[in-house]
Amino acid sequence: MAWFSPTSSHRSSSPKRYLPKHACTSWRGPRHPCLLSWSLCIILLIAIVFWPQNRSTRPSPTRQKRPDASVLHQARAFADVPVPPKKHKQQRTPAQPAAHVYRTDGLLDINPKGKHPILELIDRSETQWKRKLERQSKTLKQAVDEYRRRYKRSPPKGLPRSETCDDSIHECLQPFWGVDPSVLRASQAAWESYSNTFTIGKVSAASAVELLNYTFEDTSVLARERIQNQLDILEDMQDWLPEFRATFTTDDGPTQMVSWELRSKAEEAVAWGEYIDVQRVAASVTAKGWAAACPPNTPIHSYEPPPLPTAAVLGLTLPVFPQNSIAHTNLGQAPTRSSFLAPTFSICVSPLHQDILTAAPEQYTDDVGEDPAWGYKADARLLWRGSSTGILHQTGNEWNSSQRIRLVEMGTHRGGEMQVLLPRGHGGSAGNGSGWDGSVGFGEPVRASTLNAAFMDVSLVGKAIQCLEPVCTELKHMFQWHPYQSCQDAWMYKYIMDIDGNGWSTRFKRLMTSNSLVFKSTIFPEWQVASCPLDSLFFLLTFPCPSHHALLAPQVDLSDIYDILAFFRGDLAGAGAHDDLAECIATAGKVWSREFYRKEDMSAYHFRLFLEYARVMSLDREAMTYRDGDEDNVEAEL
Repeated sequence: MAWFSPTSSHRSSSPKRYLPKHACTSWRGPRHPCLLSWSLCIILLIAIVFWPQNRSTRPSPTRQKRPDASVLHQARAFADVPVPPKKHKQQRTPAQPAAHVYRTDGLLDINPKGKHPILELIDRSETQWKRKLERQSKTLKQAVDEYRRRYKRSPPKGLPRSETCDDSIHECLQPFWGVDPSVLRASQAAWESYSNTFTIGKVSAASAVELLNYTFEDTSVLARERIQNQLDILEDMQDWLPEFRATFTTDDGPTQMVSWELRSKAEEAVAWGEYIDVQRVAASVTAKGWAAACPPNTPIHSYEPPPLPTAAVLGLTLPVFPQNSIAHTNLGQAPTRSSFLAPTFSICVSPLHQDILTAAPEQYTDDVGEDPAWGYKADARLLWRGSSTGILHQTGNEWNSSQRIRLVEMGTHRGGEMQVLLPRGHGGSAGNGSGWDGSVGFGEPVRASTLNAAFMDVSLVGKAIQCLEPVCTELKHMFQWHPYQSCQDAWMYKYIMDIDGNGWSTRFKRLMTSNSLVFKSTIFPEWQVASCPLDSLFFLLTFPCPSHHALLAPQVDLSDIYDILAFFRGDLAGAGAHDDLAECIATAGKVWSREFYRKEDMSAYHFRLFLEYARVMSLDREAMTYRDGDEDNVEAEL
């Protein structure tokens, strides 16, 4: 059936209808337009069905073809339009880690977005040490000029043999320069009569150093040993020392605490070339206890100690952080304040005492036996073994806040959680330290039982000593007491703790000579590091003297030990560790011990000390002062 006639010109008076009656009833023209309409309808229907639903009717700019650059250039050339310079992608400067804030009190406010502060401390320590070496004098003239620049006076005669300046000696003896020498001599003579003291010296410049007086019982073996130690140190240099008398205490700790007013007034008088009235200044002091040794605007003057130690104790210096008076029992006991500036020598001195610090050669050794290299040390926990010294454990004393008791209690605690700075997202094997490449963060809570099992091996040994009942029995049941440990067993640990007892530590030299990394918690600076600058920042103190960094010194309250350990040994599984840095510091400590902590170093320190002491005690200080051109001080290489 055809839809239309074979010829378009053919017409019929009664045309046949090939379509239904209702189709195209309104169309009056030829039939083929109706067919065209049907075709268009079908095409439109297909387009509607198959047209993408999410296609926008507005053309996308990205689909337009971008003109070729050469065409644009030619077009602008014909239009006399200058071609703008080609834009280069700006290189983004790598984001610098957030900065930590170094405070004036010696601590560091940590920015959680910054890098780990230990990394920054190591960099600062190395820089400080390099600068110290660069400033080292090479000639006599340089040494004299440096001495005058630092201390605003000429050195004592004999300086070339002493080789260098010593800030700790200067700071210790500086107040005595503000007191009349005759008053100092009277004070020293009075001190000789105090119990448990001994006096050594030279009665003339030509005599030897010898024991001049003592007030202890003849049966005291320890006192006799300490006398002989001091005589031995000075033996090789005694011929070049002038006349002097020096009184020592036989005790483990310091004995003389003078007020801040007395010390500061004496130092002010030095600047004016005057002397103070010691008795008048001492009588005007109203502060009590340790506060008397601190500046009047420091927090300790308004501090009321809590009945138990807090966990937020920071810092080493008591005036700024008075909580440390209960974090260390040598400060927790009321001091005896001296009303006069008496030159007294001790082998152990805190920053709050006026005792003159000397070297302590007790238990000195260069031989530590068989000590495996770092890589062969099997235990990455922190080791400590020791006796219950540090305080008399009796009812009424804050013995439970003593440093050794707190260490063992903290390291063996099993309940609760602790917040620790663990490596974050280490994503690698242990030892690469990659967990600390980013920010340090806020720390993570870790169960104390899990943490101590992985990080700590600390214990009291033997039985309870320095105690009275019923505290002795309480101590016995409070801890699990271990037997004494041999050095060979101790050397299997990578990290070893050294903490104060009744005074300074006799094991320090031995530990520093080992291949282990030493953690030292103390309020008593050693004679060989007392003059070195410290970075007391957040939870790490580094001693950049005389090596870049030779040991680690946690806070007095020990609250940062876990953070330090986590940085070096890694997390609970050892991942994210800085084992290579720990080995480097341990090696630097051993080198320092063997090259700067020798008996000849003790002798050199004592020689400088007694040269300065003899001059400040002399009735004619000017006669004992170096002058340019002195016959016995010709310029020479030191």
